[in-house]
Amino acid sequence: MGAMRSDLLSLRPIHIRRIVICHQKKSKWSLSEEIIFHNFITLNSKNIHLVKKHFSVILILFFPVLIFSQNVGIGTISPLMKLHVTNADSSVLLLENTEALNTGVNISMYFKTGNGLYPYTGGIKTIGTGINTARLGLFTYAALSPNGLFERMSILNNGNVGIGLVSPSAKLEVQGSIKIIDGTQGIDKVLTSDADGLASWQPAPPPTPALPTYYQSVNICCNSWMIKNLDVDTYRNGDTIPKVEDAEAWAALTTGAYCYFNNDSTTYAAIYGKLYNWYAVNDSRGLAPEGWHVPTDFEWTTTADCLGGDTVAGGLMKEIGTTHWNTPNTGASNLSGFTGLPGGFRDSDGTFNEIGDYGNWWSSTENSTANTWYLYLLYSLDNVVKGLIGKGSGLSVRCLKD
Repeated sequence: MGAMRSDLLSLRPIHIRRIVICHQKKSKWSLSEEIIFHNFITLNSKNIHLVKKHFSVILILFFPVLIFSQNVGIGTISPLMKLHVTNADSSVLLLENTEALNTGVNISMYFKTGNGLYPYTGGIKTIGTGINTARLGLFTYAALSPNGLFERMSILNNGNVGIGLVSPSAKLEVQGSIKIIDGTQGIDKVLTSDADGLASWQPAPPPTPALPTYYQSVNICCNSWMIKNLDVDTYRNGDTIPKVEDAEAWAALTTGAYCYFNNDSTTYAAIYGKLYNWYAVNDSRGLAPEGWHVPTDFEWTTTADCLGGDTVAGGLMKEIGTTHWNTPNTGASNLSGFTGLPGGFRDSDGTFNEIGDYGNWWSSTENSTANTWYLYLLYSLDNVVKGLIGKGSGLSVRCLKD
């Protein structure tokens, strides 16, 4: 054994603590005893007899063959496969390239299946010449040589992972389609995250409803006006505007409210919109939708002046014909595109008046603690008329874009 040791020490040291070789006989595995001390190998096998010094050379020559034909265990005496490595801590296997950093030399491990035409089926390879460019690549394909494999996944030194590309700019970047199956997927479902970032398939939200037609606008004298009367039942912040139908309750109001003409939404809502008291117009929560406002008295006045003045502007702002306006609907041409309609009004005592005769619209300009400026169009005139009316009245609202 001493002679064997001197022979082995002439070789490059083998840094293995223990190797166990098993052999199969009559369908049973048997242990061939093997002991490795420090940096040299000593075998005591039932199948190998070391009697003389020169046999140590034969042993070394045949040692790879013995390993190749049997299971090998490192850290275990019961290897389950050709190479079975176990360890009590986290350090199990080290692949080291001793070339200096930035030389472009990589470390690769390839998988080969059979001896067919394209035996190389996969590989793992470190790629790059420095700590800022290095990546770990996972390769697959059926290739004649390792050079024929394709890099399918790349992990950069900053932790970014790419699938289908080698330079991912995010923690996960995928080139190509993605399919996620967890048993809850289905037609038209969408992948949704909860507050913790956990994603799941959920039914798609209902489609966003089309914007109400009163959001459509027409340009009059360089200003955008809604083409229909306002018909909202919430303030801009989402708070509900009370609907008040009872006459006595309406008369007692000092806060915002709305109603439909004659309390008949079926007949009047789609055409004329709602009637609001001035308290709703002036509410700090905002009656007009985001991006719009109720025009001031000055804005009404400048619009009328731009259309030729109070005596002719009314005809340019009224809807043509007598479908909604009572006869004769004097001077109506609607050349401005404003399409004013005769929605009537609700008096501050709760009564309804003048549907078909008058179209009445609030301004946001207060005149006194009791009254506010408003504008109206009349079936028998082509004038624009301004006046004062009590804040408890119910009038139409037409918004101007900010």
